[in-house]
Amino acid sequence: MKQYLAMAFLASLPVSAGVTYTVTDIGVLPGGSESLAGGLSSNGYVSGTGDTFDPNGFGSVTHAFVWEDGTLYDVGALLNNNGLPGSGPDYNSNGASVNSNGTVTGRAMANFGQSGALYGNPNIAGIIPNLAEGFSINDSGQVVGDQYLYDPMTGQVTDLNQLTNGQVFWATAINDSSQITGSANGPNYTTQAYILSGNNLTLLGTLPGGTYARGNAISESGLVTGVSDDASGINHAFYTDSSGAMHEITGGAIGNGINSAGDVVGIGDAYSAFLYADGVLSNLNTLLATPGYTLTSALAINDNGQILAQGTTPTDGYDALLLTPLVSAAPEPAGLGLLAFGSLFAFLVSKRRT
Repeated sequence: MKQYLAMAFLASLPVSAGVTYTVTDIGVLPGGSESLAGGLSSNGYVSGTGDTFDPNGFGSVTHAFVWEDGTLYDVGALLNNNGLPGSGPDYNSNGASVNSNGTVTGRAMANFGQSGALYGNPNIAGIIPNLAEGFSINDSGQVVGDQYLYDPMTGQVTDLNQLTNGQVFWATAINDSSQITGSANGPNYTTQAYILSGNNLTLLGTLPGGTYARGNAISESGLVTGVSDDASGINHAFYTDSSGAMHEITGGAIGNGINSAGDVVGIGDAYSAFLYADGVLSNLNTLLATPGYTLTSALAINDNGQILAQGTTPTDGYDALLLTPLVSAAPEPAGLGLLAFGSLFAFLVSKRRT
């Protein structure tokens, strides 16, 4: 709890105040060589996929994982026909997204033909019937994947294409207000990013001259980032403002994550991992306070300012990495008073809990 209070305070400072990032290596599963980043929750849980040794000697398999505060949990594989944890090269899972309860979604496969959207917690792997793959999960446990929405309260899988009269054909992300984004059929043979709230579909359009756009992430405040082409067919990362208007970030890039402040992270030709905040595009590799790491992509950012990235480690590993904001430059005098108050508050909370 003390860690989250400190992160919330740091995130309240603008990027212009000199925010850099410490790097936490998520690590690898037992016997594994690398971890691939998947999703980041509002409270700092990380999901992803890692290789590990099969417990019965069948070689290497891939399993979804959940990382929480320094501990990496193997979600595992589906149960076999005998009700035991599946073993062998056909029993694999991946973790695409995680919520603040530690529930992960993605995909799980088994050798007896059973496969589907992963729905599990550490050491417990299950699937959602009638859903092939989960792309995103919110804190209510709702999952979107392909063109479908799963609601654990009803146990039903809803076809969003039918719900929107054939418009929505790709659902990539869902927030805690159940707003969904992805790709939908628009007018004049365009494919457009959208926001779906209940039965209300709002097309967000494309960048000027473009014919294709996709929303990749949606913040708790309903802001969207993703990718759109332009009249020449070049892809650009974009973000939407509070009115729903679409704005270009940079060309040759894709926006992967956005928080409620409108900060965007993604991947591009100019910067392999970028941060766009307060109108400034930054190379995340130049903002790392922990030496020895090189980021190859940035996948998500939460409202505490934490960023999930992928990159190489000082020991030549290739792992999921969690970036946590650290104030590295002196704020204005008024900010110093606020900083002192925040430090005193964190100290008092610490003393009260010890």
